[in-house]
Amino acid sequence: MLAVGIVIGLGLHNRVPRPTEAQIGDIIQQFVVSPSGAAVQLAAVATGWGCIWLIVRLLHRRTIPSVLGAERRVAWDDFAKATAAVLIVSVLGGWAMSFFDPAPPRRDVEIGTWLLASLPFVALILAQTSAEELVFRGYVMQTLAARFRSPLVWAGLPTIIFALLHWDPAATGGANAIILGSITIFALGATLLVCTTGNLGASMGLHFGNNLVAMLLVSSEGRYADLSLFVGEPLSARAWSLHEIVVSILLSIVAMAVTLLLLLHPRSPLRMAVRIRPLADAGG
Repeated sequence: MLAVGIVIGLGLHNRVPRPTEAQIGDIIQQFVVSPSGAAVQLAAVATGWGCIWLIVRLLHRRTIPSVLGAERRVAWDDFAKATAAVLIVSVLGGWAMSFFDPAPPRRDVEIGTWLLASLPFVALILAQTSAEELVFRGYVMQTLAARFRSPLVWAGLPTIIFALLHWDPAATGGANAIILGSITIFALGATLLVCTTGNLGASMGLHFGNNLVAMLLVSSEGRYADLSLFVGEPLSARAWSLHEIVVSILLSIVAMAVTLLLLLHPRSPLRMAVRIRPLADAGG
């Protein structure tokens, strides 16, 4: 009877059509752009915490707090101020742009439902963004600063690598120019905050606020379309002229400049304490 069952099972298996490569590709693509796929991607990046913990523990005989800054902790007050500054600038920027371009359409979802569904992604975004800051503005920048005095090396190299990792091979050249330009500006702003505060708290808050807006509030990427409240036009959906590329990058510069003013100007209610210390000292 067992042999008969095996034969019948093999026969049924052979009758089931096997998926083609195109069908497998469609299944993977559907998963990538789904909320579950987005969660897996964010969680994968968050493993950077574990990777850096192992590296500093095994190679440098250090602890993870030594990567967080000169005070060996995250300055959560700076984190909160940087997050608030990004959200303020994003809301004001969106309001100003509405006078020139129509607002992106809102997804057909109730606010309460959207908020409830967003809660786990807020935690995942916090883990993802803090891990990226730990790697690029923390470990990599500290390690380079301990060996090279030129900021072109210890600040420039992590910025270039961080920007290139956001290159989208499926996007047009114009879209990638906007992406790389805005990411480079963001990375330079985060680096400046680390240098002026001697801590990763502000850069983590900057990154967290930025990704909250880009993923959960107004998304222009298909993989976050089912997460965000508003869905904008994908950057790769149109051909960008040189004039539009330049204007987009200039707007990114203005937005970052206003954000930094909110955080560093002496009269700003969000002003952070400036405690400049050499980056190499943070590594201890």
